Amino acid sequence: MTVKEYLAQYRTLDAYINAKLEQVEHLRTLVTRTNAGRTTGGFNPMPYDKVGEITAKIVDLENEINSEIDKLIDLQAEIKGYTALIPNAKVRLVIDLHYINGRSFKEIARSESRDIRTIFRWHETGLNYLEKSIKNFENVIQCH
Repeated sequence: MTVKEYLAQYRTLDAYINAKLEQVEHLRTLVTRTNAGRTTGGFNPMPYDKVGEITAKIVDLENEINSEIDKLIDLQAEIKGYTALIPNAKVRLVIDLHYINGRSFKEIARSESRDIRTIFRWHETGLNYLEKSIKNFENVIQCH
């Protein structure tokens, strides 16, 4: 796995969690509509046992989300541990803003009042530093 792929895991996992949250919201909307029909005495096309099934799915999805959030927090801490080793604060900021905060290089350049080529150079410097740091860390672990 390349350093970029390693860092990109954070955004992928974050997007996965957001997709699951949307699913939960959709299911809650279904349950709300179903329950609303019951309280008003109006026609309700969904059988009562469907409400229980949907509620069970919501609980299952929420458990999955909580597990994925734990992974996301652990991954973020791991990435932040590596990025904290980058000696240049601007380079470290570019890596964090892009991979953790999901900001584009154009947005980073604008917010830092820098040319985008400078941001690309800092990004490349950060990736190179991280690659060396991660390899060194893995070598130390393998030796013990």
